[in-house]
Amino acid sequence: MDDAERLATEILDTVRRTAIHYGLWFANAVSRFGIDQALEMEHSAGDRAMGIVTERLTQALGLDGDAVAALAALGPQKLDALRDAMAKNWLVFDGVWFQAVEEREGMAAAKQVNDACWRDFAPLEAKRILAVHDLPENGGLEVLAKTFQHRLYGMICEQEAVFEDANTLVLYTRKCRVQEARKRKGLPDYPCKSAGIVEFPSFGRGVDRRIRCECIACPPDPHPADWSCAWRFTLDPVPKGKVSEILAGSLDLKGKRVLDIGCGDGALTRLMARHGAVVTGIDTDAGQLAKARATPVEAGESYVEGLAQALPAEDRSVDLVVFSNSLHHVPLDQQGKALAEAARVLVAGGEVFISEPLAEGPHYQLTRLLHDEAELRAGALAMIRDGGRWGLTEIDESLILQASRYDDFDGFRQRQIAVDPSRAPLLDRQAEQLQAAFLHYGRREADGWHFDQPMRINRLRKS
Repeated sequence: MDDAERLATEILDTVRRTAIHYGLWFANAVSRFGIDQALEMEHSAGDRAMGIVTERLTQALGLDGDAVAALAALGPQKLDALRDAMAKNWLVFDGVWFQAVEEREGMAAAKQVNDACWRDFAPLEAKRILAVHDLPENGGLEVLAKTFQHRLYGMICEQEAVFEDANTLVLYTRKCRVQEARKRKGLPDYPCKSAGIVEFPSFGRGVDRRIRCECIACPPDPHPADWSCAWRFTLDPVPKGKVSEILAGSLDLKGKRVLDIGCGDGALTRLMARHGAVVTGIDTDAGQLAKARATPVEAGESYVEGLAQALPAEDRSVDLVVFSNSLHHVPLDQQGKALAEAARVLVAGGEVFISEPLAEGPHYQLTRLLHDEAELRAGALAMIRDGGRWGLTEIDESLILQASRYDDFDGFRQRQIAVDPSRAPLLDRQAEQLQAAFLHYGRREADGWHFDQPMRINRLRKS
């Protein structure tokens, strides 16, 4: 092997090592923070990495334009062949790992590792397909049907998605590459059902968390000659609602001492006060506090300027701390301190109520063009999951779809400026792109344009 060949071999090996290292980061993030958190982290990390990687490859190879343009110049025929080869290569890596584990540890161990890989890979692949093909998250079964043809396994198998009715979609694998190969060798079906019952529900939830999946049949189950496996997907809607209604309806506020962290103009502060709580709204924005104080006092509520990570309150002096759409606005390296402060000021048995928008859904897809908060939202969830560090035990978690309504695009623009006046220049620069996104992701109804935003609600109790 001469120097040039050795260098070429080393370059190819860096791809292998990079893939392993990136995969280990994801696997350990799943182990440490859970799959939802890890997916949000991968979304942020992967987007940043791909931008840097493609720019460096473009410069190193002296390409005219970026890497995507260079590949696109190959033309549809070569690109189809390349995509097909990449999908088959993916299956090669999957297969050789299975064989390596099986040879050393046996079939049962190989199947366990395989199933665990599919559990975490399936939702990741779903998220990547949505991003690459500009498909909305939580788009229901219609979006799910579009994603199947872009799955790596879907590219190398013959599959068919059939709607049984408006709320039921069935995916048939007409020709499975693995099973067809075994059939040619005179071997029985590979019993892949244990992987499928992990893979397909996880993929469905990655497309839309409302999707549920059941197995119709998958080897070793008997099946007809015209398909090897079939999976039925249905939609289990996330309830629609408002965070304020959930808070007022699920908590006994009468006589409770409450801190409303990130109170903004005081709307939630006043609502809790009307329900009998003694509420102090806290915010860092002097302009928002001025709006809150300019509104007539309804039930003794008050407002104080302060930081979540340095609460202006005594130890064990409040019964409830509320973060309504505000924890992720705390700087990433201070979010843990904010929860530590909440624990400090709570009495024993006191609660923290946290509502946070997920980094998905139509409203997120629209507003991320102004400020992508995926990393901040992921950080907030990590701190919630780690609440035990500060003596906070999670007692409940739920999801709702909360809609934001705008009369038109100008109404959206004005709302964004009212929240943060510094966004005005960016709104002007991004006007054309934002208007297109507004029409793409919005749902027009009689009273205006609606944008659903999945919200996670967590309640924690101080021990």
